[in-house]
Amino acid sequence: MNEWPSNTLEEQKEHDSSLFPVSLHVMQHHTLGCILPPHWHDKLEFIYVTKGEIHFSINNESFYVHAGDCLFINSCQLHAGFSRTPLINYCSIVFSSKLLTNSLDICQNFFENITNHRCIMQQHFHSDIPAHYEIIEHIKRMITALTHKNLAYELIVKSELLVIFSILIQTSPQLTSLDAKLPNHQTKNNERLEQIITYISLHYHEKIALTDISEAVHVTPQYLCRFF
Repeated sequence: MNEWPSNTLEEQKEHDSSLFPVSLHVMQHHTLGCILPPHWHDKLEFIYVTKGEIHFSINNESFYVHAGDCLFINSCQLHAGFSRTPLINYCSIVFSSKLLTNSLDICQNFFENITNHRCIMQQHFHSDIPAHYEIIEHIKRMITALTHKNLAYELIVKSELLVIFSILIQTSPQLTSLDAKLPNHQTKNNERLEQIITYISLHYHEKIALTDISEAVHVTPQYLCRFF
């Protein structure tokens, strides 16, 4: 499954107000390695990289995001970030789908399909791909509005989000059926990955050996290296 219910990895930070559940985080790092520890949250997130290159892990997938590129992280997706250059700058927009679904209309159905992972969404937007350029420009406008917070900036942010998701839904593969499930091997892989990362998060302060993790998840050390 795409959801990660482990409380040990759920981000506890409060991002926003109840009236306008959107927040902007401008981040800078001067180090190589992990800059965003593995975690998940029920919010949705857009990340726009302005300098450097970041290797993002989302569930079982890897994305190498360069300056000018954007990334979309859906609700309840386990994700982490690792810098590949000494200087990293990026902007993160974290928001609740409730901002866009306060009324009981057809829009609510669209976002339920997104947050429940019934709709396979594009996640990596490349600055050098014309079809992605429009999405990136809308995200940049949101960053500008959230930075300056001029009068009625909330309307700008909400309208930009609606435009972005209308484009994503129109260009995404068809919605899966409501009872669709991931292939069995994919489900097992997700469950095993959650077990591994949960074990590491619980024992990170100890000296962890490869055999410790492999015994905890009932696989051989050799298989664990290939899998992880």
